Amino acid sequence: MPLAGGIAAVQYRLTAVDTSASGTFTAETVVDTIVAALVSGKTYEVHYHGLYLSSVANDTAGVHLREDSVSGTDMTSTDVYLPVGSSRVWVCHLYAEYTAGTTGNKTFVATGQRRTGTGNIQRYASASAPAYFVVKEA
Repeated sequence: MPLAGGIAAVQYRLTAVDTSASGTFTAETVVDTIVAALVSGKTYEVHYHGLYLSSVANDTAGVHLREDSVSGTDMTSTDVYLPVGSSRVWVCHLYAEYTAGTTGNKTFVATGQRRTGTGNIQRYASASAPAYFVVKEA
């Protein structure tokens, strides 16, 4: 946003990148975390991007964007169908808005779980295909 005299205001933006795959899981598990310093009353966009796979074909992974922990408020979620086992990853992107009630650090987590099927689910990541969070002012 340009201000008087051509000075641009810088919006808050924080990114967390993970290039290591999670362990495998079936029950809901935290797979990625970001802690952002927020200002009371401001609204923030929270974006999460992860790649998911299963050890067997035809599983479904449930992916949640939550406040604070695996038991925190569910901001948004989706199911990711995993039609091929082990050899392919499937993209999940979640987006939610959050208005800070207080000034200070706020934790957001992505969780994954096996929703249907019999395999072990994993959030995949590598240097060329990282998982990431972005928190920025709306």
